[in-house]
Amino acid sequence: MEAKYNLKHAKEILEPYAPKDYLRFDERGVWPGIERDLHLQTETEGLRWRPARQLQHLPGAPEVKDTPMLPNPFTARELAAFMLEGTGALVAHCYGERDDGPDPDSLRAIDPDSKARRAVTEAFTAYREAEGIVGPYPRALQADADRARKAYNEANQRANEREGVSGAVPGTDDSTARRARAVASVAAQEAKMHTTIAASRQASEEWLTKMVRCLLEPQAAAPAPVMTDSASNMPGNGRVWTPEKLAEVQAYRDAHGTKAAAEHFKVSEQLIRRKLPSKKSTPKGYSAFTHRPK
Repeated sequence: MEAKYNLKHAKEILEPYAPKDYLRFDERGVWPGIERDLHLQTETEGLRWRPARQLQHLPGAPEVKDTPMLPNPFTARELAAFMLEGTGALVAHCYGERDDGPDPDSLRAIDPDSKARRAVTEAFTAYREAEGIVGPYPRALQADADRARKAYNEANQRANEREGVSGAVPGTDDSTARRARAVASVAAQEAKMHTTIAASRQASEEWLTKMVRCLLEPQAAAPAPVMTDSASNMPGNGRVWTPEKLAEVQAYRDAHGTKAAAEHFKVSEQLIRRKLPSKKSTPKGYSAFTHRPK
């Protein structure tokens, strides 16, 4: 049975690092302390994020606004889910990197005799276990989006300079025409930027939903048995992996990447990672405010 932690533990964990007034506490748990602001909607909605937001599409899901960010009592898995995004991610960042946290120095903010230290340690472990099942945050797509945004901004600036937009009298037909020509010259690049950013955001949102479900509903993330398309037979167990098949998958993965290999051999990416662990170093932990485009 998972250990349970209470509101006192939540305050010990969150209050040392959460910005003032970002959170509020009551007997039901932890809630957003920041009110919605239509003028700063992206920022406030991000800080008000709670795991229930990723589950609202499921049948019988509770009303998000009536669900706390972190319930009272809570488990380490629930704490890990809360720390995936928003204000919870800010707090998680203060406790260390995702791949090897929590940092012992950061835990000094918590009474050494309190179970709250154990909750933080277990939450970081739960995060890593979930990431091992779901897969890492899609940083490659994020990097593509960052490059596309930078390339467009630079091209747009060059187009404005080429057309002399800044030298035209604002509000005149000449100014409008110059800007229109500049916009037209980078329209394709702008469209590519928006498409790339949309793909990155969709991938990060899907990853976040999978992580929340894996942490809060472990059975939802458990992969079904997947068989290879050309493995040898074993009585009573259908198809199995063979050294020859592993070598074939490894060669394909080295040439095309894990995702392409999973699609080619009709298996999950998680299964390939388990059968063929990567020799690369584990990437640094995910932080909502440093890794996700808004």
